[in-house]
Amino acid sequence: MREISANNALHAYKNTLRCFQSIHERHNHNYEAQDLFLRIPYNADTTVDLRNFLERVFESEPVTLTRGLKKAERAYVRKGDRITKPSYISRIRAYPDYSKRTKLVSEIDQIRSVAKVFCEEPNASYHVISIFRPIDLLEKFRPGYVPCVICADFKYRDKKLNAKFFFRSCDAYNLLPFDLFYSISIAEELLHQIVMNGFDPDIEIGEMIYWFSRIYISRFDVDRRETMLRRIEAYHDQHRRSSQRNKRILKEIGGKAPVSIR
Repeated sequence: MREISANNALHAYKNTLRCFQSIHERHNHNYEAQDLFLRIPYNADTTVDLRNFLERVFESEPVTLTRGLKKAERAYVRKGDRITKPSYISRIRAYPDYSKRTKLVSEIDQIRSVAKVFCEEPNASYHVISIFRPIDLLEKFRPGYVPCVICADFKYRDKKLNAKFFFRSCDAYNLLPFDLFYSISIAEELLHQIVMNGFDPDIEIGEMIYWFSRIYISRFDVDRRETMLRRIEAYHDQHRRSSQRNKRILKEIGGKAPVSIR
């Protein structure tokens, strides 16, 4: 078991890429780690640095993560299933399931159904969103068709909603940043629906927790990983210099920004 803690989503991406520096054995074409546990405390800025960094990457070298972005959009944004991957968002918002009781197939909006039950029994331990379907193993066109994220579980403790996502597999270089971004968005959607249903408006997300049964980097991305780590460090260095400059300016003007600065 490998455990990684990070203070935001970009930090989590960087620390995960770093952990592969100590992995030297390959499984087929991939360097992989099994049973990786990732923990990120949530706040309103959890994905800000990640979003800004990705925008910078796409502006300077758009081909760098284009493959990962396209795969993520097929899963988390587009609603139609593709031969390469089913639509995760369709399964979250319109999960087709058969009821033996009613003899009907229902398209279940899992955000709404979990939020409804949550408001009735917030401390229960069955607030689960499912993405994997057993039929995926029989209907897959290729191994990668089976959803990488299996399910998400939500626990309400100490007035905080903790979100836990379980992955059977994850491409750390190409897909992890997008998996983090979109999974956090799913947790935020659920929180919004819970509040809309009339629950305590002071509820907030506590932690984003990820368990990866397998996480890997392709041997073809090993050199790119090193380049990506340097880019992240450069982004953090620039951010630190900007923060220090702003603090120095505020100190020079007595710790308060002029009225004209908005």
